[in-house]
Amino acid sequence: MLAFQRGSREAFTELFQRYREAIYGFFRRRLDGEAREILLREYEQLSYAEIADLLCIPVNTVRSRLFRARMALRDLLASRQGAA
Repeated sequence: MLAFQRGSREAFTELFQRYREAIYGFFRRRLDGEAREILLREYEQLSYAEIADLLCIPVNTVRSRLFRARMALRDLLASRQGAA
């Protein structure tokens, strides 16, 4: 954990691999409908086109939803970091 806090990419990779399933479950429970596309993209490694086909929505809708979800996550993490 200390190595990760110091910016170690290897430490991040190790922590992520160790807690991948727990992280996935955490976000899956908290992400109601539209934002779940980010899970399909980041954890299931589906392409934008594959997500669009799966959800029967346009590719550009997938792109914009993913962008908004990433920005919301960034803002949430930044606000929590500032509170710590």
